[in-house]
Amino acid sequence: MPSSLLCPPPKAPIKAISPVSTRAKNWNNIFDDSSKALSGSFHESTEANYIWSFAQDWSALIDKLGGKPAAITRLNKLFSIPASTRFTGAGTEPTGRQLNGGEGSSNNYIGNEMAFQTPWAYNWAGSPKYAQYIIPIIMNKNFSLNAGGLPGNDDMGATSGWYVWSALGLYPVIPSVGGMAVSTPQFAGITLWLGNGKKLRIETDKQAMLDNVRYIEEMKLGDATYQGSWLPLDKVANGGTLSYKLSATPTKWGESGDLTPPSGPDADYSKATAKELTGVQNIR
Repeated sequence: MPSSLLCPPPKAPIKAISPVSTRAKNWNNIFDDSSKALSGSFHESTEANYIWSFAQDWSALIDKLGGKPAAITRLNKLFSIPASTRFTGAGTEPTGRQLNGGEGSSNNYIGNEMAFQTPWAYNWAGSPKYAQYIIPIIMNKNFSLNAGGLPGNDDMGATSGWYVWSALGLYPVIPSVGGMAVSTPQFAGITLWLGNGKKLRIETDKQAMLDNVRYIEEMKLGDATYQGSWLPLDKVANGGTLSYKLSATPTKWGESGDLTPPSGPDADYSKATAKELTGVQNIR
């Protein structure tokens, strides 16, 4: 029998549709454009926390919320950062209870996984300084060496793992994607031994956690100035050195619109930014 009868050719090319890309956009099905919120009921937390749980599409979400300023306002409300505060010191910082509000709270709930990635949403909203501000506050006020020193069930290391990643100043906000959102390393020297035997060294010019110096003024990968608050994994897969200059006051590091990290289920996460950079950064 001719092979053409067994498997006749299609009349037109068949376009492949990625089920992963389709599912990654499904949050749109429960987003209410009039209220700019997710509709439905929520388990173990509230809409205020769940809306930031799909980090794979933060740029699209930020557009739906009304743009970057609107997203920052919403994040500030979640983290209990008053508009009048603006990084003015310990006396005005959110409390531990405000940052770990519990299942029914519209405040941040660091005690459960859906809130773990949320501080780094500020990177996509064009204001990484807020992530650099709030992360050490969460670390200091919700974690301790005392009995019960974790803000909730460790869930096989998930909660304590959040603290370790936060101390490194890197966080894998998007599951299955080879890259990490950048924030401030909390210690002056950290060495990671990678699975391939290489070493990644992370160095800062000040002790962020101990000296309360929270903000990134400059980041370098090797000898090259690094722009953008997203670090593709392949940039450090063979080791190297990440070095930082820190500032006691907020900086504009990573704020420029052309430094927005990649976003979307079909984005190229091997790039530092959603748009191709020109100029001082040329790291391959």
